[in-house]
Order: sequence, then C-alpha cells, then structure tokens
Amino acid sequence: MRILLFHFYSPKPNPAYFQIAGGLAQLGHDVYLANQTDDKNLDIALVNNSVPPQRLSGPYPSPEMPALIRFIYRHFGFLLFIFRLRTFIRKNGVQIVLCNPGKMKHMWALALLMPASIRFIYDCRQVPVRKATTRIRRLKMAIKSHTRLVTLKYIYDHATYLHHAGAMEDLGANWKRWGTVVPLGISETFLTENRAVPDHKESNHPTTFIYIGSITRIRKLDLLIEAAQDLKEQGVPFRLDLVGPDTSDGYYQKLVAQYHLEDCVHLCPAIRFDDIPKRICEYDVALAYVPDEPQDWKFQPTLKVLEYQALGIPMIATEVMPNREIIERSYGGLLVKNTAKQWSNAMQQCADAAWIEQATANAQRHRIGTTWNDVAKCYESLFEKLIRNHG
Repeated sequence: MRILLFHFYSPKPNPAYFQIAGGLAQLGHDVYLANQTDDKNLDIALVNNSVPPQRLSGPYPSPEMPALIRFIYRHFGFLLFIFRLRTFIRKNGVQIVLCNPGKMKHMWALALLMPASIRFIYDCRQVPVRKATTRIRRLKMAIKSHTRLVTLKYIYDHATYLHHAGAMEDLGANWKRWGTVVPLGISETFLTENRAVPDHKESNHPTTFIYIGSITRIRKLDLLIEAAQDLKEQGVPFRLDLVGPDTSDGYYQKLVAQYHLEDCVHLCPAIRFDDIPKRICEYDVALAYVPDEPQDWKFQPTLKVLEYQALGIPMIATEVMPNREIIERSYGGLLVKNTAKQWSNAMQQCADAAWIEQATANAQRHRIGTTWNDVAKCYESLFEKLIRNHG
C-alpha cells in the first residue's frame, strides 16, 4: 500500500506518527510522512528513502506577501493549503490518508469528492471538549461540533480513536459503525527495563514521587504542589520531582518557594526520551495526573500512564475512565478525584511500607503494553479492510 500520514500542529510533534510510519515501512509499505516545519510549511518525506522531502507551502501568509495576497491567505489560506495537499495525494498514487488534523481548519475539504480509490481516515487523537461561557462562544462551538460530526460520519471513510470513551463522546453509542479504536503505543524499552524494588523497611525512608510531562500553566500543577504542602504538614517524609520542559515563566518555582517546599519538591529539566524508563525506575510511585479542564484528557489514556504500566511502577491517577481501567486491572495504584486533599491522602497512603510493597508486586505482575510495531499492524489491518470494502 502507498500511505500518507499527515499531522499539522507543531514542528516538534508527539512521536506517534514517526513510530507508526516506521512500523508500516517495516511491513513493506510505501509510507509518506508529512510534518510541519519551523516556518509552518509542510515537508512530505518517503520513509526509509534518501529522496529529499517535498515542500508544500503552508496555510499562513508571510510578511513579504503583497497586502491583497495576505488578505486572501488570512481568509482562505487553509483551503488553498488543502488543495495543494490534494494534488500531492492524487499525483503520487496515495491509497490511504491518515490525518491527525491538530490545528488544521476545513478538514472536510481534504476528502470531499476525492476518488473513491483513496481511503481517508480521520485520526482523532484528542476529542475536543471545551466549556463555553457566552452565547456567541456556544454557537461557534455548536457549529464546529456539527461540522466535525458530518465530516467524521459522511465525508471521511473512517475514524480512529485511542480509547472507546473518545469514540462514544464523538459518535455516540453506535460508534463502531464509523470508528475503530487503535491504542496508543509505547517504546519496547518500557517493557524490558528492569526495576529494582525499593526497600521501605527503614522508617525514615522518604517516599519518592515522579510526575513527567510539560510544566505548563494549562496542566494546572498547582494542585500537586498544594497536595505536597498538605503532605509536608502531616509530617510525612517524601520527595516529589516534576520532570519536563518548564514553560511557566517561573510560576511553579515561585509557588514552591511560597509554600516553603524547596526541600521536598523539585522542578527538574526534561530528559532524553531514551533515558525516561531508567529515570522512572528510580522512584517509588508515578503520578498520572491530568487536570479537569480542558476535558480532552478524559477520553484517552495519556502516554505516561501506559509507560508506567509497562514499567510496573505503582501510580496515583486522576479518576477518568481510561485510567480506571488500567488501575483496576493491575491493582497497582490509586484513583483519586482532583482535589489537593485527595491527592495528599493518596500520597500519604503510598508512604505506608506494606502498601507500597504490595502495590509494587501487583504492578510488576501486570506489566503489559502495546508496542509501536503492534500499533502499525493494527493500522495495516484497518487499511486493508477499507481497501477490500472499496473493491
């Protein structure tokens, strides 16, 4: 098969499509991978091929453009961009197009009235759920939601989701008519890394917690810091490391100082992806925290939860459906509502030597995970089915 994997939301996107593209190429398919460049154009490269990528002009105007052209781009730039992408698809004989739209607009235009021999899959890696505070905002969101639903059900050939909770939120109870769940993959190193079980027999052993992810205001990490403050007031010995790129302009550092938590809460820089499994294994408990808003995170497991499960480390997780399934399957952790007190109580429970020993044993017995090669095979099976149905 000749396949195009297209995502357009960041010049440094989640590695999922790189991994899926590599897996499909290993299965013998011709795979084009389309990535946004730093200057917001699009590079399309044939995976495992030395041919230079093809560059498509992006949807945004440049300052050098005449005023009239900039005006056209501001209003119709995404449509012009999509028509350039449609031309590429037809010209290169692409049979399967898998789209993770990200910030793209007018995604309906990519598949509309294209040849029936080309199958289009809308890859819903996040289900957009937002609260509207004004009537105008609610109206705009209703129009976007209706357009998205029509696109998913009647313009694209199929939709894929990371979890059935997202599919049900988007498509309703009969979601299997239009969609398929293809799980999020993990690197195989998370399944092979050996973790030394910590010794908690000494009463002064501080329980160590790790959170890995972006240190941004949208993540609302205030809650974890407030939970840490409460835990310290209870006299529980612990250390909490928040590991990841900090784009909060010092906000969380100031919060840690304000609560006088410098001795037990540390903001640590991001680490290389290859070093993550070994780093996680240095801790007692991993924190799988997602904020209540935006609600997108309620409908699919985060990559870190799946990586924690594969490593066999106990975790405390925000109580949403995807997390609940993982915790209840392994008995290797705790589910909590997003209040500082509940998180503090859960962290205090983790400080109990008997609990941490049992949770660790359970988590180690239930080490499972879907690798990226497994995910590539899932997509291959779906693609073959869609092509057969057309034939």
